[in-house]
Amino acid sequence: MQRLNKFREVLALHYMRKLGQSWLNREVLPTIVYGITTTVLNPKATVDKWKWMKNHEKLSHHTAEGIAHSPELNPQRSSEIGGLS
Repeated sequence: MQRLNKFREVLALHYMRKLGQSWLNREVLPTIVYGITTTVLNPKATVDKWKWMKNHEKLSHHTAEGIAHSPELNPQRSSEIGGLS
């Protein structure tokens, strides 16, 4: 029984990776199929992944806002900050 559970977890992880690939490639149908398959195989892992993604999205958005004020990426403010032209 433990081997079956481990196989189920590994298979769910495989489909979760495929889900990520199809999501990045903007493939709608495979994303839905892999998402459902992953959820059926390991619902806890799916919930944990969603929580991680939401937290990561908040951190990523916060970091991107901070970078926008960088003189290297914002030439309008470069003269104010570092004297770069």
